[in-house]
Amino acid sequence: MSKLRRSMLFLPGANAAMLSTAFIYRPDSIMFDLEDAVALREKDTARMLVFHALQHPMYQDAEYAVWPAGSGGRRAGRGGRDPPAENRHP
Repeated sequence: MSKLRRSMLFLPGANAAMLSTAFIYRPDSIMFDLEDAVALREKDTARMLVFHALQHPMYQDAEYAVWPAGSGGRRAGRGGRDPPAENRHP
């Protein structure tokens, strides 16, 4: 059965303050944006910030997606594990 999602919080990957506190709002899903919300010169830093934010124990059970820079697609995950089959993207 699919999970009901009522909210998705979009976060710019280069904003460390937002990344460190996003889980307190308890969204159903979190989108980490590394594409449009991040200046070109900040892309590498944003990737590292998102990587380290996802190591935080509060994100381990969160459903999240990462919109990677320059890929034209997205990567989804749930607590660092593979997403359920209905959420996988080719």
